[in-house]
Amino acid sequence: MRNAKIKLAGILAIALIGTTLSVKAFMEKDPTEASAAKVKRVSFPHEFMVQTSNGNFEGSDDDSGICTGSATLNCKYRVTEAGQENIDASEAPFDDSEINTFLDPANQYLEPISGTGPGVYQP
Repeated sequence: MRNAKIKLAGILAIALIGTTLSVKAFMEKDPTEASAAKVKRVSFPHEFMVQTSNGNFEGSDDDSGICTGSATLNCKYRVTEAGQENIDASEAPFDDSEINTFLDPANQYLEPISGTGPGVYQP
């Protein structure tokens, strides 16, 4: 009887140690690792950012259109490599404030196209 109690105590001790180690490993996982794996960033697939209406910017693969009307910002910009990597396409369309952030020298996500001025892009 005594041997059976010792065996049972040994089995319970091993099970307790195994459970403790499993729980510890689970609790020590980095939560940002799991959430980063779930979030998939949609990079900006377009070469240009154009102002389709006053204060409304969207991506475009063509910049052959003309600029008409009046606006605060240029009607078209070239998207830099940094912009293609950091502008989230799923957040389009973009407003003037966001375009100014993209133009900020600290970001350099967009660059003005030579000879283009303020206005609305007309394809």
